Amino acid sequence: MTIPIVLISDEKFLIGTHTTINSILINSFENTKYVFYLLTPETVTQSDLANIFTTVQKFPNSSIEHVNMGLKPTLTKKNWKSAARFKFRIPDVITDHDKCLYLDSDVCVTADLTDLFNTELAQNYIAGVRSFLIGKSQNHHYNIGLPNLMQYVNTGVLLMNLKTMRDEDVSSKFLSAIDDGTDYKYVDQDCINKVCYNRIQLLPTKFNVTCVTYDLLSEGRGYTQEADEILNNPVIIHYTRKLKPWKAISNKQDLYWHKVSPIHSAQSYQLFEQIFNNVIVDKLKYRSRNKKLKKKLKYANLKNQKLKEKLTAYEKHPQNGLKRFLYKLYRLINNRRKKQ
Repeated sequence: MTIPIVLISDEKFLIGTHTTINSILINSFENTKYVFYLLTPETVTQSDLANIFTTVQKFPNSSIEHVNMGLKPTLTKKNWKSAARFKFRIPDVITDHDKCLYLDSDVCVTADLTDLFNTELAQNYIAGVRSFLIGKSQNHHYNIGLPNLMQYVNTGVLLMNLKTMRDEDVSSKFLSAIDDGTDYKYVDQDCINKVCYNRIQLLPTKFNVTCVTYDLLSEGRGYTQEADEILNNPVIIHYTRKLKPWKAISNKQDLYWHKVSPIHSAQSYQLFEQIFNNVIVDKLKYRSRNKKLKKKLKYANLKNQKLKEKLTAYEKHPQNGLKRFLYKLYRLINNRRKKQ
């Protein structure tokens, strides 16, 4: 089974892209071959991608191709990510396949994706997981020109019917929708749902479990028949928060990102897991100010004295982002106690 997977990244998201790819590979079946297509603006160089290529080369059944998409598109609307338009061009760029999986670069995979890829699309353009939160926006469908939101999906994970989309020139329809005068709140997601309306197949939620979905269900603030499967056996975890797991941690989903990240050693992960288990996580609050990460810790409790000693040693010799995060966390805890 050969599964083509398309990802889009700029310089800022390469750390997430690397972890997404690694999570796919380490959870793949022996007979599954993944072919990755990494779409980037021309500002991303081969040297920037060296570590990602090295990771893929460790798995003989898989391969990766870098697709240079040229300059970042000019932004025409606020809140647009400059690489968003690259997603609209996928059917015309990936011409060797009739079907592909598109994944955002802030997802982690926990199982082989063969079952997802084998989903029958018929004449539908895409298949995706219905947005858990969008249903609360009662007027959103009016704002973007849809009759309802019953088929409105989160576009971070998509199974795409490339052949049908090429045959019907859907890429041009996406690009036309950008400039049709609609004030899109959720940018490319709104455009894709609008163009593909009535040609969208819904997938089980386990194939795109966002952090919002996870938090609501784990706190008992939402209900779905799929709740147990979503909480205990998600196939794809989607980190939709502004603060990504390589910058902050707030739940066990974030912990899993560090477990599958290729940039951290097993020893670092074990230490990180200890901290997670010993800190009152639901009391941790994070916020971003002036685009610089600010972490605010309230009522934290670090119980293990030996762990504190290890953290002190890491503070003197930070060697990677995880260790820097650990000693910053240690400092915050100590500062909090001094104030008390």
